[in-house]
Formats: sequence, structure tokens, C-alpha cells
Amino acid sequence: MSIAGKGANGQIIKNSDGLNEVKINQTPLEGQNRLNTIDAMGNGKLNPAEAAAAARIENILGKMERLPDTNAVGKNADYIITNGPNKGKTVDLMYTTKNLSQKEIDGINKFFEKNMTVPKVSGKLPDGKQQILDHLNKADIVPVDFNVLTPKNQRIFTDYVKSLPKSQQDKIIIMR
Repeated sequence: MSIAGKGANGQIIKNSDGLNEVKINQTPLEGQNRLNTIDAMGNGKLNPAEAAAAARIENILGKMERLPDTNAVGKNADYIITNGPNKGKTVDLMYTTKNLSQKEIDGINKFFEKNMTVPKVSGKLPDGKQQILDHLNKADIVPVDFNVLTPKNQRIFTDYVKSLPKSQQDKIIIMR
């Protein structure tokens, strides 16, 4: 699958690890306000930091709206793209926080390595790896907000994703 993506803020490139990456330095407030709607298929609440991340990448992928549960067809991605070459593709963001508080960011990073390396049940994938696969299985495009991960945790994530089939790697867009 290819992801079309060019916009005023940046464009999707292949980084040195062969993964899709984009550098975005501004959050369109209109987009963040429009996308900050109740996540009915997720936590049932507003997620302003997730909406901000969606607004940042919207200029590159195409205009988005919250995925209504009637369109889910067994999937529960965050958004659907409503125009442009990616129209109809679903988007599910990773590592966005609810409010972008330092406490939330610290919480993501504190147990990241353990969650990616130590399974809770013998013979099963560690929860962090399973979470990545779950996101890849429920959406066409999975933007990953590296702004909240420490460099060490970014490397752990990247090393795991590089072990996945190319078709899954190609769904991921690292946001910096």
C-alpha cells in the first residue's frame, strides 16, 4: 500500500531505517478544534492531544473526520480521510496522550521497554508489540507520534517495526 502525502508542512520521506517519516512543526488550531470530538469507539471522551496530532498530519494525508461507528466494519480506528488520494483510508494514531501532560508522557516512557520485551503470559507477545499489531490491523495508516518517546524508546519501537513484513511497515508514519 502506498500513502500519498505532501503538504504545506512537510512531506513523507523514507528515513534511514526505511520507514515513512514526516517532520511537522505546526498544529493548525482549526483542525485540532474540528477533530477534537468524542471518541465514541475508544475511551468515550475528548482527546485534545490526539486531535492535535491528527490536525498536524491532516495537511499531509488529507482532510479527516472522526470515524463514525457505523463506518467501522469491525475496525475501531480513530479517523477516516475524507478527500484527496487517501480518501476512505482509516487512520489510527499511536502514542498520543489525552492532554499532552508531562505525567502522561512520563507514563508512556517509564514502562515502554518492559512492555515491548517482557510478555505477561509465557508464549504470548509482549503487550507493547501486540498493541502495535492491533493498530496495524485496524487501520490503513498508523501515524506514530515520536515527539513523546525518548530516543531509546524510539529505537526499541523502530527495531520491532523493522522486523515486521514490509506491508505492515508501510502503514506506519513516524511523526517528528
